[in-house]
Amino acid sequence: MHIKRIEALRRLMDKKDVSCFLLISDENIFYYTGFSAGSDAYVLISNDDVCLFTDFRYKEQAKIETDGISIIITKSTIKDDLARHINKKGYKDVYFEPKLSYSSYDQLNSKLETVKLVPLYDVADIPRAVKDETEAGHIKKACEIADCAYMKILEHIKPGITERAAATMLEYEMKKNGASDVSFKTTVASGKRSSLPHGTASDKIIEYGDIITFDFGAVYKGYCSDTTRTVFLGRITDEQRKVYDIVYEAQMTALSNIKAGENNFLTDKSAREIIEKNGHGKNFGHGLGHGVGILVHEAPRLSPLVDKNEHLKKDMIVTVEPGIYLENDFGVRIEDTIRVTDEGADIFTNTTKEIIIL
Repeated sequence: MHIKRIEALRRLMDKKDVSCFLLISDENIFYYTGFSAGSDAYVLISNDDVCLFTDFRYKEQAKIETDGISIIITKSTIKDDLARHINKKGYKDVYFEPKLSYSSYDQLNSKLETVKLVPLYDVADIPRAVKDETEAGHIKKACEIADCAYMKILEHIKPGITERAAATMLEYEMKKNGASDVSFKTTVASGKRSSLPHGTASDKIIEYGDIITFDFGAVYKGYCSDTTRTVFLGRITDEQRKVYDIVYEAQMTALSNIKAGENNFLTDKSAREIIEKNGHGKNFGHGLGHGVGILVHEAPRLSPLVDKNEHLKKDMIVTVEPGIYLENDFGVRIEDTIRVTDEGADIFTNTTKEIIIL
């Protein structure tokens, strides 16, 4: 699997006349080699070799997780041995992911002799946008874990508990059911705080009559899920119901329009027009969705800011998450993680989107 990914990357490198490329980021090191301690590693890909540089602490792990690549266990620092290897090979240019910090760039560059370091944008990230069956299976499982955890904790959401306590319960249930981690810091935003699109859980006490937004995700075998649900504690006002129905209609409209070949910009627009015609255009200030994979936010994007020629491809996995946020009052967001197919949207997140009054 990883060899095929490396070969695909090499084809992209050839198109750009790149003979040597340095992987920096955790996510791309994991994607192309399987090695999961990327923060303590570099991977150098050339036309005839793939070298993973790491230290003694990860020697055994590297052997277990990778196959068909050269593992170089550093004897001094990773940058020293990486520079020594590059100098010995006599590469003219070494292209690198522009995620290298300036200090790391400076340290590495100072050790190179006649080699030029050149940033190369996006190339390593592009193949990750379309998922294979293994990746899709991991993301679907992550969604199932998150779904089960969410439904479990709803029975414990009562007046008097804090947002942080609710978030902790949700994260515990995800990990108990097989998640290795959470995709991001869990959002539990209640009452007026629900108008914060990324209102991470606070010490606010959840009260009777609160609207509550849950935004959460699980990590399974290195892949993320992302879900948002909005519920009501004890009661729902007429205005809240109206806003919820608008967001729900916007989401269902976008979902019905999604399939391979559809325009990313127009997919966003299909939901945005529903919200705008109901007078809340200014209250939906973010994109409709984003790719999900090793990172919870990756390519592609569904947004009014994307290139208008971008189109969805079969087996991309994205979120669809319209929202309306009324400042200092309340907010509603509904989000699903879906796979793009030739026929439409294959929804991975399956908890109900009907109005829930706890």
